[in-house]
Amino acid sequence: MRSRVGAGSSSRGGEREDVWERRYGYKRTRMKDVFDGKLGAARHTLEALVARCRALPPEQRALVEEALAFCSAAVVELQEAGEKLRQQNGALLAVQNDLEASRQRYRNLEERARLSEETRVAAEETQAATPLLVGAAPVQDSVGQIINGVTVFQDITDLRKTEQALRANEEKYRALFNSIDEGFCIIEMIFDANGKPVDYRFLEVNSAFEKYTGLREVEGKSIHQLATNHEAHWLETYGKVARTGEATHFVNEAKALGRWYDVYAFGVGAPESRKVAVLFTDITERMQARKVLLDHAEELEQQVEKRTAALQASHARFRAIFEDAAIGIALVNQDAHVITGNPALQRILGYSIEELKGMSLAALTHPDNAGADLKLYNELIAGERPYYQMEGRYVRKDGHPIYVNVTVSLVQWQDVNARFAIVMLEDISARKEAQAALVRSEKLALTGKLAASLAHEINNPLQSVLGFMSLVEELLEENEEKAKEDARTYIRIAIEEVKRAADLVRQMRNINRPSALDERKPVDVNTLVERVLTLSQKKCQEQHVQVTWKAADDVALVSAIPDQIHQVFLNLTLNALDAMPDGGELHISTARTEAPAGVEICFADDGEGIAPDKLGHLFEPFYTTKTTGMGLGLYISQKIIQEHGGRMNVESVAGEGTAFTVWLPMQRGTE
Repeated sequence: MRSRVGAGSSSRGGEREDVWERRYGYKRTRMKDVFDGKLGAARHTLEALVARCRALPPEQRALVEEALAFCSAAVVELQEAGEKLRQQNGALLAVQNDLEASRQRYRNLEERARLSEETRVAAEETQAATPLLVGAAPVQDSVGQIINGVTVFQDITDLRKTEQALRANEEKYRALFNSIDEGFCIIEMIFDANGKPVDYRFLEVNSAFEKYTGLREVEGKSIHQLATNHEAHWLETYGKVARTGEATHFVNEAKALGRWYDVYAFGVGAPESRKVAVLFTDITERMQARKVLLDHAEELEQQVEKRTAALQASHARFRAIFEDAAIGIALVNQDAHVITGNPALQRILGYSIEELKGMSLAALTHPDNAGADLKLYNELIAGERPYYQMEGRYVRKDGHPIYVNVTVSLVQWQDVNARFAIVMLEDISARKEAQAALVRSEKLALTGKLAASLAHEINNPLQSVLGFMSLVEELLEENEEKAKEDARTYIRIAIEEVKRAADLVRQMRNINRPSALDERKPVDVNTLVERVLTLSQKKCQEQHVQVTWKAADDVALVSAIPDQIHQVFLNLTLNALDAMPDGGELHISTARTEAPAGVEICFADDGEGIAPDKLGHLFEPFYTTKTTGMGLGLYISQKIIQEHGGRMNVESVAGEGTAFTVWLPMQRGTE
């Protein structure tokens, strides 16, 4: 309960007069009375002078009247100015009076405040003390003298209990504030004149704040004092929370502090307070790990993109090769059935892709080659060989056989438990026909040259036969024993010359004789070599040539015309013996080959050898390094081997010896 004491019963005007007199020590005289008294007397004097000037002569009277009129006007103006000054002075006086009254009221309040204090009063000794709030104020008379006093007592027990509860809550809040592991602070936002957030000041921080920011003694300081390069987005985010009071949760980087934070910010108090509470956690290590992970993921993604692009490019290249290749390409499963094929394969075999799908290789292969092809394919699928090559025949849809070169390679997908094969098919029918035509043309071209040479070669033994027959005829007329013996000698020589002529005719016949496939049959090359060695055994002994024969036990049979292969082996053996007239060593061996499958036969001597400039001409017709012979032996031998699908090579070092190697393909369907 409070009491008020009035300032007095006098009027407000009286108060002002009293204040003026107390302040300045004299009675205030009204300015209007002063001006009215003195200016009124001046006006009366001027009016009297005007009356008196009427008695003057006209010239003087006009001059005096003009002067008096001027003075009268000046008096009027002075009177009006005095009135204005009086009004201004009155207003100033009112302001001074109001100021003085305010000062007095302030002094009264100070006096009352000095008399107020908290007092505890004990109702009884056995009861607890009751907290009271005591207020006292003096009572003054009309002149300001204190004549009495007023004392007010107020029970503030509930107020003290509330304060104690607040202090307890404050202690709990402070304990919680400093015990949480997250950083926490309360900031006050600072806005410019346009309402834009430009800074914020730290009001409170907990003990974890320094741990997560590295900033010390921040209370009362602004963020720009502590981190001059602090990013503007923090100010914008906190400024929005301070203006709207809406809480926000976000993750962002404080580059000025070199850290990442997970932040929850919410308003504190009324929006006018511009206070924001910030709860945050340092997640720098997590973000760095995340960045490493993202960088790694990006790197992997780039590698995947590059790999994908490479695979796409590779697929495009393979598709271009597959679609545009001139040779037939088929993808075949482990059961030797076609999965797909390219346009060239369809063109070569005459089947559409729908017809080819599901067909077996056996159905496409010529019956003569089917067994060998299937055996090789099974070995491929079993992993016994990575690929195989063969030359054979396939059958078109129209039943027409074609010659093909076949290459089959194994393909296995790592993520699929299955084996596949790529079959590449080259149609060589035209090449075969061209080769046959070329051979025929070569034979015809040789006919003229051969005829002239043959006429000369046959004429010589025939002339010898005629001469010897004439001698025999003469000797038979003598009928003597010696003559008969000479006749037998001449007849023997004539027979040899006839044989030589017959041999020439045989060679000529072989040149024009085509190789017939139906004459071929399985042949054991070891048997042919042994037969040749038997025929040449006597000559080897006469020339003192030591023969080393090494036969392989696992050689496969070859499909051949036995007489022709026998002729080739005999020719190579006799050539080797001719190269060693004074004796030497002849090494003959056979061996099995796997890729491609076949038999290799080698004839090596340590004779004179062949000069490098002559090696390239050995297989040409009518070329020979001997003093005798037509130079057709090696030419015919090579043609025989080529017609059997084989090849013949020669290596020689002058003065050291020569080695001829013959390779023949394995008989289809045999080991």
